[in-house]
Amino acid sequence: MDYKELILKSRVVELADAPDIEKTITEIRAIKPDSFIIIGIPLDATAASRALELSYAHLDTLLFYADENGNELNTEHPRFLKEMIREIHLALVNGLVRQKINLVFSGGIAMAEHVAKAIICGADGVIVD
Repeated sequence: MDYKELILKSRVVELADAPDIEKTITEIRAIKPDSFIIIGIPLDATAASRALELSYAHLDTLLFYADENGNELNTEHPRFLKEMIREIHLALVNGLVRQKINLVFSGGIAMAEHVAKAIICGADGVIVD
C-alpha cells in the first residue's frame, strides 16, 4: 500500500467508494487496526444496496453525498434526501446490520430543520452545506 506511513500517522481514513474497496479496507486494517474508516458513496439508486454490501466490510462510517439541492444523483427523476436516508436506513435495519455502521449525509442541508429531519429519517450525522 502506497500510503502506509500516512495511515500510521492518521486516526481517520476516508476513501471514495470503488470496485474492490473491501480489499483496501482489509489492507488498512492490517496496517492500523484501530483506524476509523469512512467510505464516501454517491447518493444514487444503488446507494441502499451498496450500503448493505459495505456494512460487512469492517468500516465505521458511510458518507453519502447528494447534489447541492439534496437530490438523488444520476437520475432523471431524483428523489429528495430524506427519502434516500430512509431507504438506506431501512435497508440496513432489514439486513440486521444497522447498529454496526454510522450513516452521514451531505448535500442540500442548509437549515436547522433539515438536520432534525435527517436524523428522524435515520441519519447519525449530517454535513451542513
